Amino acid sequence: MFRLVRAAPLAVIAAVLLAAPAVASKPPPIQFTGQAHNVSGVPGPGNTFDVVLAGTDVAEGALTGTFAFIDHTVISPGGHLHVDRVLTQGYDTISMEVDADFVGFTANTESVSGRWTITSGTGVYANLAGIGSYTATVTIVTIASHTINEALGGFAFFNASN
Repeated sequence: MFRLVRAAPLAVIAAVLLAAPAVASKPPPIQFTGQAHNVSGVPGPGNTFDVVLAGTDVAEGALTGTFAFIDHTVISPGGHLHVDRVLTQGYDTISMEVDADFVGFTANTESVSGRWTITSGTGVYANLAGIGSYTATVTIVTIASHTINEALGGFAFFNASN
């Protein structure tokens, strides 16, 4: 009987440890900073405005390096932006979506704030996932010329299940 009583606490501890959920580690942070300029802009359907931007982002953190990018942006009435972005580094790409809103205006600048999500990748970025916040300042040079300084902060990781 003594052996049974002594073994019981060990069995309970082992059962609790085996049943405890694994603690997930937080994905590594990532920061993109860069600048873009408008390539073209045309009126779109339903009072939207379609804009193509080109630029360069520098990544730090989970990824490092310089990426060229092309944005296809739809600006809706009320100041909502939906951006489909393709970042390119060599032959590898990262596709992401940005959903943001104009949040402030001055005489020559507009402030933008929102969220970004990595939707897919190719090459070495095929299994990349990520999400974060987006902020930008748009400097209006002329009606046809804008400079956008932006920052994307968040988390990125390689997902083995994709």
